[in-house]
Amino acid sequence: MKILSKIYIVIFISLIMPNEYIDVLYLKNGSIIKGQIIENKINDYIKIELSGGSILIYKYNEISSIEIEKNEKLISDKNINFSNSVSSIDCFSKGYNIGNTESVGVLPLVSMLGGYGFGIIGWGVGFALVSGKTFPPYHNFDNEYKDCKKQDSFARGYQQGSKESRRRAVTFGSLIGWFIFLASADID
Repeated sequence: MKILSKIYIVIFISLIMPNEYIDVLYLKNGSIIKGQIIENKINDYIKIELSGGSILIYKYNEISSIEIEKNEKLISDKNINFSNSVSSIDCFSKGYNIGNTESVGVLPLVSMLGGYGFGIIGWGVGFALVSGKTFPPYHNFDNEYKDCKKQDSFARGYQQGSKESRRRAVTFGSLIGWFIFLASADID
């Protein structure tokens, strides 16, 4: 039973956690391929899945190096109004980055208690509560972003970044609480 619960935990984490890192293949011909390595046959070939779903295969003799980097895809196409100017997209990105780095306060601690006490149900309730709220920018950005202040895209970017930051806090807190519960439970 313990092994089965550990398998469920691993599957659960892999399903809910966003892919924060991507694999990068630097080819000898100068190309750079970014995606998720799905198969690696040492000294033979590597299969990599691109974000669009395409799967590419490269022989080891074609690859100069393999690295892992943080996924910098911060702006999703559905949240950008392309009728706005490029400066509007830049303001969305600035707002997103600021919102994504905002402090989440005691949210991880509260969600850890919910995860410990109620398991996956505690995580679900916390995630739903945070997902339903919108968070307006509450800082004074007069000096740095006064050109963006008049634009709605900065506020939308901030709200999306802040919401994602809070979702991560709830998820991590609940998972830690759930792990503590499972570790302390005597499941045989």
